[in-house]
Amino acid sequence: MPHQLLPPPGGAWLSSSEVTQRLRAEFDWVDVDPETGKSQALALAGHLAAVKAPKEEVTRIESLQHEAVYFVCCDDHADDEQTLSFVVMGHEPLYIGYTDDRHQRKSRPVLQRCASALGYRIA
Repeated sequence: MPHQLLPPPGGAWLSSSEVTQRLRAEFDWVDVDPETGKSQALALAGHLAAVKAPKEEVTRIESLQHEAVYFVCCDDHADDEQTLSFVVMGHEPLYIGYTDDRHQRKSRPVLQRCASALGYRIA
């Protein structure tokens, strides 16, 4: 089951630069990739269009492509099962997906540390 990270009720969304700063203070390895973020945003917009989402939603996601940043964080980037990746894109939840149940279980401490470092909650 995928997870989301988002601010607590009434909390503020963090900018990608603030996310970068906080994650780099928490983890030994953080990769920040704006190009992949842009392509992920465009892929999401394409998917939404394909499933006939409202045009306004597709346009909104497309408009966020220039501020979208892809993040990968972990302490040991050689261990894919303890690595998380997500896109920071405006005021959108950070969607965390997993390759399988084992990845989800093994990366749970990383997810909890991400949430704590960002001051976000896990949903």
